[in-house]
Amino acid sequence: MQQALITNAEKIELFAKSLKDDGIESLHVIADYDNTLTKSIVNGQITASLISILRDNEKYLGATYAQKAHAMYKHYSWIAKDPTIAIQEKVQAMEERRRNHFDLLIKSWLTKAMIDDAMTQGNIQLREGSNEFFDTLEHNEVPLIIFSAGWLGVYSIESYMKHSNQLRDNMTIIYNQYLRDSEGNAKGIQEPIIHSLNKDETSIRQHPIFQKVKNRKNVILLGDNVGDSKMIEWFDYKSLLKVCFIKDRDEEKIQSCKPHFDVLIIDDGGFGFLNELLSSY
Repeated sequence: MQQALITNAEKIELFAKSLKDDGIESLHVIADYDNTLTKSIVNGQITASLISILRDNEKYLGATYAQKAHAMYKHYSWIAKDPTIAIQEKVQAMEERRRNHFDLLIKSWLTKAMIDDAMTQGNIQLREGSNEFFDTLEHNEVPLIIFSAGWLGVYSIESYMKHSNQLRDNMTIIYNQYLRDSEGNAKGIQEPIIHSLNKDETSIRQHPIFQKVKNRKNVILLGDNVGDSKMIEWFDYKSLLKVCFIKDRDEEKIQSCKPHFDVLIIDDGGFGFLNELLSSY
């Protein structure tokens, strides 16, 4: 079954030509993690995020954490969805929510051991063809920046990628980072806090990876929602190919994503389109 819905064929042709002319050494990839590199549905069930596993099983963070986390979500979620609220007000609310939830996680004594255990309880799975995709990027020394606004810090992604034998030297993971004391306990969160409305490559300007990608002007962007399409807006790219993964055939989401992405991978599809695109390198 065809899973790649082309929304901008001309853009794909221009990107392929630019990559052919400039060579694979001109490429870097920036990707969201949850529901982008990972599948949205496994064995017929929507995948549970690690934060929801930690929240919904009281053995990890306790009933008080769950109650406060749910209340916090209810308080802030309507702001993000309300189209009448100005973007700056949404950004402020998102940052406030992040700070409050991170503070709650720290006070609830979140540990790495909990994250490891919760990972074994979930159904996280990388998309079909991801191994081939990662192999191609690694073989050609193409930087892959994994960018996420998640709650659990870089450790959660590193842990899963190691667990699935897919953590590669060309991968850089940019994530919210916990500050820890001498015993490894979380005591704060590193600034700036990343959330869905500020998740763009401006966050890497001071990161060592910037020196590796600043002259790689051909970029593939991978995401699963409209917000992810903005991850690269500031970057002075030559050619950009944006790919969105959609878990089903939700027509409303397809129509909302079409103007922002060049390719939609529907039905929770894999990396076949991208692997074919890069097959000559």
